[in-house]
Formats: sequence, structure tokens, C-alpha cells
Amino acid sequence: MPLSAVKTACLNSSLADLWQLAGGSVDITVEESVERGFASPEALLVDSASGRNINTELLVAAEPDLVIGSADTASHVRLSSFLDKAGIDMILVDMDSFDDFLSVFHTLTDITGRSDLYEKYGEGQKTAIEEIIANAAGYESKPRVLFVRAGSAFSYVKAKRTDDHFAAKIIEDLGAVNIADEYGMLTDSLSLEAVLESNADKILVVPQGDEDASIAYITDLFSQPGWRDVRAIENGSVYFLPKELFHFKPNGRWAEAYEMMEEVLYE
Repeated sequence: MPLSAVKTACLNSSLADLWQLAGGSVDITVEESVERGFASPEALLVDSASGRNINTELLVAAEPDLVIGSADTASHVRLSSFLDKAGIDMILVDMDSFDDFLSVFHTLTDITGRSDLYEKYGEGQKTAIEEIIANAAGYESKPRVLFVRAGSAFSYVKAKRTDDHFAAKIIEDLGAVNIADEYGMLTDSLSLEAVLESNADKILVVPQGDEDASIAYITDLFSQPGWRDVRAIENGSVYFLPKELFHFKPNGRWAEAYEMMEEVLYE
């Protein structure tokens, strides 16, 4: 029996999406997977939120054949050694770029025996993305971009360097300049002085948490004295990127994410 047909636990919603995309069935997961439509309401839930606080006892008692967790989540990494002692197989996924996605997706479709899905969502997206990158290379002027991940309070508003976030890697692939790579202090706090000095052409914001609250907070912040003088804000070049493509891993929508980013950068 292929592993796609046996009991599998996916410890966050992006992993549930990824496993389904590879032809697997999500039997055990977290509440957010159900909310986002990547698991049935009948799935066993081992976390009532996004998957950072897994109920280990409930997970082990469910006797999964395979557990898929995130290498970026400390609680998942700690869980791996415990599950190993319990004789439960676990895959820790490290996916910070499209190339990482290809590698992980190849592994998962090998497990499910669905090479057709790898061709469709792996190689198919690769071809589309290569065309988008080639098209972006044709633009002579490369924008300077401030890429920000934002919650609904100032302490949760921080710029991301290219090696800190997959969306920032997309920006690099498309030839734009990420000013957080030059102004590292912006990754700790969004300093108005540094933002003014950086002279960004565009500000790209990915909401986290409550999307509406995040957008409302940033809109209010950027309307304040001082912030209104930032060139990108003054020129109306602030863009809110959808969470489904740029906060959560896009999985089967990587090509769509690249296409949207190209439009934002070079419109």
C-alpha cells in the first residue's frame, strides 16, 4: 500500500496543502489546515491553531504512519527525536525557495507514487517561472524595494532580507534590489530614518496574523507625519501582497506568485 493511502499527519496548513498536492490524504493536522480547506473537518486535530503547539500525546496515540513537519518550527524539530524513539517516521521540510519546493515535492511524489503530479506542479511551474525570470531580466531599470512582513503592532513590523523569507528570494530572482540587504537594522525595527535614507521605489507588505488588522495598521502608520515623506509612500507605491501567496508557502501556486511579483515590481 503506498504511503499516500495510509495515516499521515501534517503539522501545519502549508504542509497539508503540499501533501495533498503530492496526492496524499491528510488524516491528522491542525485547525488552520481545515480553515484553509486543506483537510476535512473530520481530520484529527492535534493543535487548535497554526501548528506551533502540537499535542504530542494525541499525535502519538493516533498512530500515524508518517508525520510531516517544518524544519523552521522549533517545536517540530524537538518532536522529531521523540517520534523517532516511538518508531514513527517523520519528514522535516525545509522550504525557503522554489528550488527547495522542487526537492521536497520530488520526495513526496516519490512516496505517493505520483510522478504525474511532479511533472504538473514541479516541472510545469519551473518552466513558467524560468520564462517570468527571463522576462524580468529585460527591464533596464531595477527597482529598490523595501519588503516588510507586518502584524498589527509596530513591534511586529520588520523588513526581511533575501535569505530570511521566500518572497524576498522571489524579489531577488526578478532582479530587484532588496534594501534590507543593505540596511540590516530594518530587520530589527522599521526605522523611519533608515527607510528615508534608503530611498525605496516601492514598499511591499505581507500581512501576518489578522490580515485586515495588519493592513489597517500599516495604512495608518504610513499616513503619519514623517512616514508620509517616504518617497514610495508619497508616490503611492505601497503594495499589500496576499497572504495565500506570500505568507504561506505557495506550493502549487509558485508560478502565480512569481507572476504577481513581476507585475508589482515592473508595472
